[in-house]
Amino acid sequence: MFGLVFESDFRLDGLTPDNGEPDAVIREGIVDAPFSGPEGENAFCVAENGAFAFRVKGIGAFQIRDGREITFQKDLQCLDDAYTLYISGTCAGTLLMQRGIIPIHGSALLLEGKGVIVTGDSGAGKSTLSASLNKRGCSFLADDIAALQIEPSGEVVVRPGFPQQKLWRDTATRIYGSVEMFDRIPGTRDKYYIPIPGDQFIPSNKRLHALFELVPESRDTVEIVELRGMEKLARLMYNTYRFELVELLGLKKWHFEACAQLASQIAVYRIKRPASGFTVEEQIEGMMRAVQKL
Repeated sequence: MFGLVFESDFRLDGLTPDNGEPDAVIREGIVDAPFSGPEGENAFCVAENGAFAFRVKGIGAFQIRDGREITFQKDLQCLDDAYTLYISGTCAGTLLMQRGIIPIHGSALLLEGKGVIVTGDSGAGKSTLSASLNKRGCSFLADDIAALQIEPSGEVVVRPGFPQQKLWRDTATRIYGSVEMFDRIPGTRDKYYIPIPGDQFIPSNKRLHALFELVPESRDTVEIVELRGMEKLARLMYNTYRFELVELLGLKKWHFEACAQLASQIAVYRIKRPASGFTVEEQIEGMMRAVQKL
């Protein structure tokens, strides 16, 4: 996952086996963190040792330390494998930041042979767009979190995630016609794992060329504009996965400098799409025209 080998006490669907030495461990254990508020309620904090901990009602408590260790204390009410979304989501995103790897909230794919990320706010349509690109056969790198590494040469690469995408029922039905062939994600109301074919998943780092941010607007047509200067930098910072944790983790300086370096190496575009209607084909056509110029 994200180019790292994990040794885990828990089953995590979608991860590929690896016999290498672990870069990080995922353990079941006691999370002794100074949470505030009522016992068992949602909370988060930074412990004295610099570890970040958070608690989810009905799921349990998690602690991420030194970019190398995730500890999970399961709540007695936790059903099935509902905790896995938090391990592969907030825990993984925090661990990446602790290791100096930039997590962007979006899906990473190859379009016209170029590495791209599709990002945007919740409900902007990024899952629909990335799923449509997947169905077209675009090579797939990551879903939800795109882990970016800046090489000594300055080149930005995407570390591979794992070969599956998570989609709500309505999106999966629209793209694939049905959800009958997919497994429901434990602990969610109506979300499903969409497996990516083995020959479509890229298990190695790939250069990132562009980021596309989806923005629904009151308009009739799709328009793609390239962002520059401070606006470009601001969107990279904003679309960092769990951006709200950057200051809490004491990583503001690192984050700003890393995003500034990232901004100097890739193109950033805004996809302005109609807030209503289905315009995915127009969005893809615009993306293809943009990357062909890179």
